[in-house]
Amino acid sequence: MWGTAYFALAYVMHIKVKVCLTAIKWHCIVWHVIRQMLEYEMATNAEKLKSIVDQGKEMAAAGHFDSAAILRAVQDFDKRLRLID
Repeated sequence: MWGTAYFALAYVMHIKVKVCLTAIKWHCIVWHVIRQMLEYEMATNAEKLKSIVDQGKEMAAAGHFDSAAILRAVQDFDKRLRLID
């Protein structure tokens, strides 16, 4: 009698462990996909910031009337961009 109960309990525990391992596996897969998406978005935003910095430098070099404010903003963007990298 105890042998049957022991094997039934062992089977239930085996099923619970398999369910937990499957949940962990799917959690890892989902986390990996989310991480890839975030890395892609960060790279895209870094490219956009670099473009803004380059355009600001070009405007200041071309003699824009508010070139001092543009250069300050560009330096701030550039500093933020370096923090991302």
